[in-house]
Amino acid sequence: MAFGYEEAPPGVDDEGKGYWLRVKGDSMHPAIRDGQLVFVNPNKDVRDNDFAVVIWNEHEEGAIKQVHFRDEDIILSSINQLHEPIVIKRKSISMIARICYVKL
Repeated sequence: MAFGYEEAPPGVDDEGKGYWLRVKGDSMHPAIRDGQLVFVNPNKDVRDNDFAVVIWNEHEEGAIKQVHFRDEDIILSSINQLHEPIVIKRKSISMIARICYVKL
C-alpha cells in the first residue's frame, strides 16, 4: 500500500517516480521489519541479489524479497529462515521495483 507523497530520502535520485511502502510481515526480518517504511523506485533496474517489491500472477498484494535471476525463473528469497524460497517464471511478474532505502 502506498504511503503517500514524501520526498525521496537523501542521496536517492528517484526522478520523481519513487514511493514509500509500509512493510507487512516478517519474511525479511531482521533486515527489514514489520511496520518499517521502504522507498521503492520502479525506474531502477533490479539486479541479482537486490531487495525488491514483486507482484506476480498468484500474489497480487506484492511481496518484499531478495531476488535471484535464473534463466526463465526468479527465485524470491526471504531473510527469515522460517519462509521457504518462492520460484516463479519471469513472464508471470506484473511488477518489480527495487528497494532503494529502508527507513529505520
